[in-house]
Amino acid sequence: MRQSISRLVQLVPVLPGIFFLLILFHGLENQHGMYNPGTWLRFFLAFIPLVYFGLNQTSRTSVQARFTPRALAFLLAAFVFLSWWDPLKLLYAVNPYGNPSAYAAFLEQRLWVAGSALCFLIAYFLRPKIAWGFGGLTAVLLILQRVLVLFSSPNPRIDVFSATTEAARFLWAGSNPYTQVYTDIYQGAYTYAVGFPYLPGLLLWVTPFFKFFGDVRASFIFCDLIAFGFIFLVALRTSKKPLLALLASTVWLAAPIAFFVLEQSWIDPLLMMAIAGLLYATHRKSTWGMGFALGALLSIKQYSVFLVVFFLIWLFKNASRKSFLKTVTLMIVTSLAIVGPFFFANPSAFYLQTVSNLAHHGIRNDSLSILAFLSRHEVSSSILRAIQTAAYGLTFIGLIYWLCSAKEGRLRSWAFLTASMIQYGVLFLFGSMAFCNYYYFLGFVVFVQMLFTEPQTL
Repeated sequence: MRQSISRLVQLVPVLPGIFFLLILFHGLENQHGMYNPGTWLRFFLAFIPLVYFGLNQTSRTSVQARFTPRALAFLLAAFVFLSWWDPLKLLYAVNPYGNPSAYAAFLEQRLWVAGSALCFLIAYFLRPKIAWGFGGLTAVLLILQRVLVLFSSPNPRIDVFSATTEAARFLWAGSNPYTQVYTDIYQGAYTYAVGFPYLPGLLLWVTPFFKFFGDVRASFIFCDLIAFGFIFLVALRTSKKPLLALLASTVWLAAPIAFFVLEQSWIDPLLMMAIAGLLYATHRKSTWGMGFALGALLSIKQYSVFLVVFFLIWLFKNASRKSFLKTVTLMIVTSLAIVGPFFFANPSAFYLQTVSNLAHHGIRNDSLSILAFLSRHEVSSSILRAIQTAAYGLTFIGLIYWLCSAKEGRLRSWAFLTASMIQYGVLFLFGSMAFCNYYYFLGFVVFVQMLFTEPQTL
């Protein structure tokens, strides 16, 4: 009886994370990340206890809320079930843009994934020796299911896919992608400028895959595979249990909304791969790995800067000055090596595409955010911008103060993930254009925050 109560008490801090991930992925799958006031309200309400428990788990005097084997098994079962709940919402994949036969194969693949995952979970607790085979099979089937996504929906009608494809084509032809004219597939339906708003890290990653596979999205399948490996290694160093590490990495691979994110060509899997690599390098105490991962993050997507800033504050307070300076130097060299050639080729065009155009984006009324709700209720744009600026600024300043005010060595290493989780939650809930991929990325930060533990002194 006492043992059961003890296990229940240990589970309580983990429940907000489990609850948030389930609410998040069910809502994203149901609405494809588009506007729905009930969905963002549920996100917001589920996010509040997550923030509370997160902030109270970062002191060295506290015990971290970590995913237990039973919690991970529950998440894997829930994710597989969500894929069954409404399979027609896993992808858009409809004519004239989809391939019906490949789409049928994609849906059929769910049978094999569900059966393999069920055998994996049963064997994990009853016959661990044979669980390896089923766990490995589940991971392979989930990767193959991603391959079927590309055939099911070979030409998704979304600007991210068209712009990234055109940019990769320009780069391979030797042209500067930031000075080119891009196709407006929406034909003026939206007010923002048509172009390529992403940083060069994405370009350098996707272009070889576009050349050899004919689809930029093939690169994101490799991102998922590499992130799977990093999560496995981090979980292995955390738990010292290889089978538990396989379970943890397979859980994230099974996230049901991942197929839709891949279909739409959103770039967040690349960010997740870099973050997973950063966590692994941190556990390895590798300044080279940390510097390269941080530089890569700064070169992929603009809002990566928040996680980088929070990580550097934690590193400054917990690592030796030599390790900190070496990491920062490598980060700067990496980011300059990636971004520099494109920036100096045409500074004004680069700034226009990656900063100015984004800053002038209007609020999309179909986005999954509080601002979209207020905009639909005729709140003026000046008031909306004031609310957004206050939410972003106060959150960032408050988190910086929280990290900096802690005594040296008092904050655990996952404090930078907690700060990132809070910042990105506010960033997206009050975003001008917050869609499915943004919240998918937030879910990843929540997930790895529950896996990451204290590495040895850096």
